[in-house]
Amino acid sequence: MALHVLEREQLLPIPIDEAWPFFTSPRNLIHITPPSMGLVIHEPLDDTLTFPGQRFTYTVRPLLGGSAFLGTLIERVEAPILFVDTQVKGPFKRWWHQHRFEAADGGTRMLDRLEYELPLGSLGDLAHVLLVKRRIRAIFNQRYRVLEDLFTDLHRTT
Repeated sequence: MALHVLEREQLLPIPIDEAWPFFTSPRNLIHITPPSMGLVIHEPLDDTLTFPGQRFTYTVRPLLGGSAFLGTLIERVEAPILFVDTQVKGPFKRWWHQHRFEAADGGTRMLDRLEYELPLGSLGDLAHVLLVKRRIRAIFNQRYRVLEDLFTDLHRTT
C-alpha cells in the first residue's frame, strides 16, 4: 500500500487575515468543492472557525455516483498559519491534509500538502492509478480555478 502525496501552491490576492477566516469556515468548503461531488455538510452547521478537536461530518459522491459518509477531525490549528484535518471515517486508509498560509507580496501564499493511502493493498493501488489519483487532482484543480476567480473578482471590486 503506497503513500500518495499531492502538494499544491496558490497565491491569493488577499491578505492572510482575510484568507484565514475563509478557509477555516466549514461552510466555504461547499464553494470550493466541485458540484459533481455532491457535498452535503451535516455538522457543524454554523460558521464557527476551525479549532483543534473540531469534527465535521459530510457526504460526498467520490466516485461512480455512490455516496460516502465521511468524518473529519481538525487535528492541529496554528492561526493564522496552518491547520490540519484528518479522516476519522471514510474510504481512505489514511487522509492527512495540511493547509498552510504565508503572507506574500501581493497577498497570501496557500500551500496544501495531502498525504493519503487507500485500503485493499494492491487493489487499492490499482484503483489509485485508474481512478482516485485523477479524481483528487481534478478536485484540487477545480478548487484552484474557483479560488482564482473568487478572490480576483473580490480584489477588483475593492
